[in-house]
Amino acid sequence: MRRRAFTSRFVARAVSKVVPRRCAAWAAWLASAFCAVHVFAQNGIGARLSPALAQETYDVITAAVAEQYFDPTLRGLDWPTVVAAHRRGIGEQRDTASFQSWMNTLLAKLNDSHTQIVPSTAFESEDLAANGTNTFGAQLAIHEGTIFVALVNPNSRAALASLQAGDEIVAIDGQDAAARYQSQFAQESAAAPEPRRRARALAQLLRASPSSLPSQIQVRRAGSRVDVRIDANLIVAAPRVAESEPFNIDIAQLTLRRFQSDALPTLSTFFDATWSRGLLIDLRGNEGGDLAVVEAMAARLFAQNATLAIEQYREGAAARERPWKVRGTGLAARDEPVAVLIDERCASACELFTAALQDNARARVFGHATPGIVAGVTSKPQRLPDGSGLQISRVGFLSPQGRALDNVGVTPDETCARTPTDAAVGEDCVRKRAVRWLSGQIAY
Repeated sequence: MRRRAFTSRFVARAVSKVVPRRCAAWAAWLASAFCAVHVFAQNGIGARLSPALAQETYDVITAAVAEQYFDPTLRGLDWPTVVAAHRRGIGEQRDTASFQSWMNTLLAKLNDSHTQIVPSTAFESEDLAANGTNTFGAQLAIHEGTIFVALVNPNSRAALASLQAGDEIVAIDGQDAAARYQSQFAQESAAAPEPRRRARALAQLLRASPSSLPSQIQVRRAGSRVDVRIDANLIVAAPRVAESEPFNIDIAQLTLRRFQSDALPTLSTFFDATWSRGLLIDLRGNEGGDLAVVEAMAARLFAQNATLAIEQYREGAAARERPWKVRGTGLAARDEPVAVLIDERCASACELFTAALQDNARARVFGHATPGIVAGVTSKPQRLPDGSGLQISRVGFLSPQGRALDNVGVTPDETCARTPTDAAVGEDCVRKRAVRWLSGQIAY
């Protein structure tokens, strides 16, 4: 505070030497404004970063990781040596943005999807991802370099703007879509699995900024270019978290967009009242959620007790593992064959649920590899001296058979290529393969 007051007086005195006395009030205001900007610059994104603040933040981060990360061995790293070697570059970080990016290169050595530095804006929004594909209502895919709309949710902004499945994305807000995608893809960590890098790059195409939508998308439809204008102020209802419907007389379909507690009534009704010879569970686009919902769903699918995952955690300075089990529901459990649909956006709890069914031979999995975002994190990022935040994985998970899932993902048993032509005519090759398999499993 004393330094700040001195700076204010110094600037006011300097300004008073070059302006008339009658402008003294203006000079004082200018000095105050200068200091306000200076203070903001110490904490804002991309602002100058003092060596002392950088050093303090660095020490807080490295100490917190050593004390809180779920694996005390830090994935076998000689952490003090790694930290000391990385610290040599601290003098080259001139602003908060470059410093945070540089620190993430250190944390990337853990090969962990969640332990990372998050910008200060993460404290201002509870869920930045909610401003992406879910709110807009369109899911993009890429096939042989062509970016296209794979699916449009009814009553969404995308649907009301007349965007259609099969539309090839040419430009977004005047920028070439392919170039924009390649630029975003290149910014994703090379250590991350390709499905995650691809999914995030595609999702970013539908954002003018982390918290807003683009205003105009140019598409190629039936050989012609069409401009689609987006009304960002339009209020639309979010799709239901869980929906169920009979696919045909023998197969029932359950769509779960997120493992949220408000889906439990629909899930209970479905498992209690829906009869079928085969069960299709569509988890595409499911970003995860509450592990209690994972356990509740799994309990309805296992007659006997089963292991859902192996939980990894620390106890003081020791690494520990324990099985995460579900109690089977005996005769109340569903016993029909199950097909699960996944994609690059099925993350976290979605991946754990899928891997549990796959490893226990309770379901066959169809679709595309998941992004491998599985490790547990702190409930809220720890605020750092430079204004950013630190997420640390407090818990890790392996599949029931001991497979690594974080930064690996779940590989489907069967996959197929999505094309713009198929999307335009409503052809879903993943669902088609799953239905074919279920039909072959049904005993008539």
